[in-house]
Amino acid sequence: MFDFKYIYNGSDDGSGYYDEKKEKEDRFLQAGIWLALVILFGVLLAFCISKNVGEIIMKYNANSAIGSISPDATSVTFMDENGSVHLVNILGAIVEHNGKQVTMYYYNDDYASARYVTWPWFWVITYVFFGGIFTLSLKFFLKNMKETHHYKGIKKKYTY
Repeated sequence: MFDFKYIYNGSDDGSGYYDEKKEKEDRFLQAGIWLALVILFGVLLAFCISKNVGEIIMKYNANSAIGSISPDATSVTFMDENGSVHLVNILGAIVEHNGKQVTMYYYNDDYASARYVTWPWFWVITYVFFGGIFTLSLKFFLKNMKETHHYKGIKKKYTY
């Protein structure tokens, strides 16, 4: 016959007993890491959403001009109503274009601040990536904040 005073949980601390305080500390440490990731990817996701919404608003409210992409694909040139040629740097940008032309958008005849619209699939990929990591981080944060599934230190005497 075995006589167990406490329920053994298989912990590695050598005592063989469940330490609720130690588990709670470990849970909060892990939850803190997941919380940091939730905040980081939440901020990145919010930033991407604000940039995308800004582009959508610009696309429907701003003036537009068709520009042509340079042969080395680093800039776009377009002409305003006065016949002046303007150059916009697109080096490293993921620009929505059809062939060799790009639609540039500007407000109130301010051609110097003309901008392009980012390739729509870039936003889809960004939302899937940041949204997925944000969701998983939030799931693991909430999982770590839940109560333990152990016996919570219930002391029972078992006789076999």
